[in-house]
Amino acid sequence: MGAKNEWPPYFELTWIVLNLVDSAAMHGSSLKYAWLSDGTKVSAKADDGSGNGVQKRYLGSFVLTSNTEHSADEATEVESIAWDEGRIIATAGSPATTWATSGR
Repeated sequence: MGAKNEWPPYFELTWIVLNLVDSAAMHGSSLKYAWLSDGTKVSAKADDGSGNGVQKRYLGSFVLTSNTEHSADEATEVESIAWDEGRIIATAGSPATTWATSGR
């Protein structure tokens, strides 16, 4: 783990040797990143301090999301997929997941 910055007093930020953010914490909530050696982001995990949160995994152009609650049946869903014309985003609000593209 790299250096640590504790300014302001209620905010803690750490980074790795590659000068990329490793983690951030404030008022019991935290955010933790994982990186490859070339600087590619692999995952980001947010936690509200009670064990509940969201984890995002980055696989090429896919962004996958899952809840991090302590549950054996953790479901992973596609959040978005990047492509030449923008990003395909999963939207909720109907029985089946629908997809919308983001404009440029």
